[in-house]
Amino acid sequence: MKEIILFTILVSVILNLSSVPTHAEEKLNKDLMKMINEFLPPNSKLVSPEEPKSTKPYQFYDFNQDGLEEIIITFETKAKEQPNPSQYGVIVLRKQNKRWEKTWETQTQGVGLDYSGVADITGDGIKEYLFGVTIGASAGNNLEIFKWNHNSLKMIAEVPYHMMELLSNQRVGIAVWQRYIADTYFVDVLKWYGQKLVLDKDLYSSYYPVIEKFYNEKISKMNAWFYWYTLADAQIKANLFEKARDSIQKGTTLAKQLSLSDAVENFKKLSDQLEKQRVPFLEQLMTHSLKHYEVQNIKTENDSGQQRIFSINDGFQERVLRKVVHWLNISSQVNGTTEVSLEKPSNKLTLKTVNDEVITIEHAYKCVLENKRKTCTAKDGELIISENSHKVQIKSQSLYDWLVVGWRKELNGPTKEELLEEALFTRYLNYLGPSYDDFFMCPKIKIEPIDGDPRRHFIFASALNYAGHHGGDFDKLTFSVRDSNLTGLQVTNVKIDKHISQEETQKQCQKLD
Repeated sequence: MKEIILFTILVSVILNLSSVPTHAEEKLNKDLMKMINEFLPPNSKLVSPEEPKSTKPYQFYDFNQDGLEEIIITFETKAKEQPNPSQYGVIVLRKQNKRWEKTWETQTQGVGLDYSGVADITGDGIKEYLFGVTIGASAGNNLEIFKWNHNSLKMIAEVPYHMMELLSNQRVGIAVWQRYIADTYFVDVLKWYGQKLVLDKDLYSSYYPVIEKFYNEKISKMNAWFYWYTLADAQIKANLFEKARDSIQKGTTLAKQLSLSDAVENFKKLSDQLEKQRVPFLEQLMTHSLKHYEVQNIKTENDSGQQRIFSINDGFQERVLRKVVHWLNISSQVNGTTEVSLEKPSNKLTLKTVNDEVITIEHAYKCVLENKRKTCTAKDGELIISENSHKVQIKSQSLYDWLVVGWRKELNGPTKEELLEEALFTRYLNYLGPSYDDFFMCPKIKIEPIDGDPRRHFIFASALNYAGHHGGDFDKLTFSVRDSNLTGLQVTNVKIDKHISQEETQKQCQKLD
């Protein structure tokens, strides 16, 4: 009996002792939450992110390394009118003179808070803050990375993603999964280099088994072409060329069985990319086999400080890339010359490929040394193309002239005439039905009056299909319209020419010439 009483007393003492820090912690949490809520915007509430798991709506980290942790608060402000997206925000509190003060805040519109946490992305020993907001089911999420700078946070990178994983290997890497179709994803593994995030091939190769396992499980349940397509993309990035070739072959077979011409064409482009992996830019130039979609961007600049960048990701700027690549492909090599490029050229073009090759194009000069004085004269129509220490001299009058002044005259958008032509084409295209909706690239309209009557017209229309815009292998739609105030609108002579030549493509898209 005494043993039972002693055991009961002992248990009671232990429980009472353990409850002391719990009450203190509860009081501390209440005081903390009261203070945090004072900084929240009106009509806002604290919200925890989906990732990392079990993360609270407030976190602690010593950004300025002064021994006192800042507080990171995440919150949601619902839109007044539902179901409009909410505002998801972050506030950083810093203690000064024994008082908490707001030192930084940002807000982003979205439908959910996917990620909030700290990680050493730049590798300098101080962690950056990562803030990922869900934009929508289709659009996915947007990750913003902030670095501490003068008692505030400054955004240093922005990455769209559907799924994300942080990888630790000295500096932190980021595995980014972006949805292709269904439950397939293109995967990039990024790491901080210099001033930006870049694809890290070594880290990608070490992460590849995760990607392969993901797709093996998918394929074991459903042998679909799109799984092989995105797997092959990953294998190319991991330099697993034989595996990629096998995946492309299997995926192409499945796509052909389903008569999916677009998918077959995409596999062909992937196969071309695979074959080009080991072919340097200058070799492609010599064989006139450059592809515009393998160019990420081109930058033009002069010695006056003017510059422009044309990107493959901009539909209008893409036409400039097509034009430059076309001129390079039809250029001729100049052999046995003594021309040189200048240390500070008056005009320079820098081309960056999707494989991160950097190519420079400059005017060629012939220099003469007389009386110990060097005089250099530009060689009309001739250019020097450099990749690392390798140089090739070509002749292209069109590209030469464009590099002198043409790049500065490139429009930032369509002209009024082009907008009118597109508007008229779209009006008549709608009469053909939804099966022709893909034909809107480089539309052309020719109008002729019927018997001289301005109220009645013959319209001859043509355009290319958008699906071919990344491979240069287009289909061309042509049709005629009789538009009369007496008989109404009649569409005739509808025709599609498959896989038109590059010359015919250039002719349709006159702006490429």
